[in-house]
Amino acid sequence: MPSSKRSALFSHDIKVRYAETDQMGIVHHSVYVVYLEAARTELWDAIGYPYAKLEKEGFIVPVVSVFIKYLKPAYYGDIITVDIMDLVVDGRIRFHYEYEITRGNELLATAKTEHVFVNEKFRPIRIPEKFLKIIEGIKSGELLPKK
Repeated sequence: MPSSKRSALFSHDIKVRYAETDQMGIVHHSVYVVYLEAARTELWDAIGYPYAKLEKEGFIVPVVSVFIKYLKPAYYGDIITVDIMDLVVDGRIRFHYEYEITRGNELLATAKTEHVFVNEKFRPIRIPEKFLKIIEGIKSGELLPKK
């Protein structure tokens, strides 16, 4: 199945390591969650706002749900790309990322992670205005490095 015709907001390449595979040399399903996190982390690094800075400023943004649809396997040694296809604000508290994981033009998986900002007691809070603006800057391409 080919990847979608939409263009990605951000792409991150990963070389599949032996430790990430099962006895058949196929990437274990649990590793995809790590790949999604790597892409998110690289996105925030690329815009000059690494997670460490976010946390130092007192913001905590946990994942509250993950959905992955596995279409084809990835194998040891493959170079795969995790494309962040969209970043969507779902009201005042939740937001989510949409992903495609590909090997070349071949779609291996689609995914979605949902997130919230929480306070020091880990209770959900409104998405701070500053981050709504950052999300808009990412979506418009304004904050992303030029290709």
